[in-house]
Amino acid sequence: MTATDRLDRWGVRIAAWSAPGETALAAQTTRAYAVGGAPRLTLFSPSGPAPGGMGGGTASVLPAVLDGLAYAADALKSALGSPQLSNVLSVTGLLVGLRAHRSGAASGHAQTAPASPESPQPGEDTAPDPGASSAAPDPGTSSAGPSLEVMRAALRMSERLRARGIEPAEADELAARVTAQFLAEDDPAEAAAFLDALVGEEPPQPDVSATRLRQTGPSRFIAAASGLLSRIGRHRTTP
Repeated sequence: MTATDRLDRWGVRIAAWSAPGETALAAQTTRAYAVGGAPRLTLFSPSGPAPGGMGGGTASVLPAVLDGLAYAADALKSALGSPQLSNVLSVTGLLVGLRAHRSGAASGHAQTAPASPESPQPGEDTAPDPGASSAAPDPGTSSAGPSLEVMRAALRMSERLRARGIEPAEADELAARVTAQFLAEDDPAEAAAFLDALVGEEPPQPDVSATRLRQTGPSRFIAAASGLLSRIGRHRTTP
């Protein structure tokens, strides 16, 4: 599979997860993002559609989602090797984890990862309960929350979506849905290869305002130059 084929295939798939109304141009959008430089900047141009509602309408969500995936690429690749992925990731569980982290951060008591059921807390009695059942848990369920790697990936994606102008609640929902779907893929190596192709030779900058400065700077220069030429023209035609 060529890099272009991989980008096209994943772009359409990601659009179906996050912005179904944008699937028609998903392949082109994904390729433009992967190229970097001016084609990528154009996706976030102030004159173009701004990220907004989840699919449909005139708003464009897919560029922001792709940017979130690229920004969280390292965390996602770490999560792809997580043993927890043997179970189906729950979108609801991820969303609850994101909201709990936000609530904890707001109160100054954010948790960096869910507590592991195998790790006893200080002072906890580790002796087995003779009355406890020894039956194995149902493989279709899991009492543990998302792993540290999975939560880190979802948090980074949500933060990037917020930075791109998406409302906080919607950013968390998008991040939870896309993270769960992406990590549920059957071929982790193929998923990691797509992330590498998406990032390309231009990893996303930590601060999206730097991108905005590069976009608005030339525009301001062109506007100023146009105004100056207009004034010169009026001066020359004045008797």
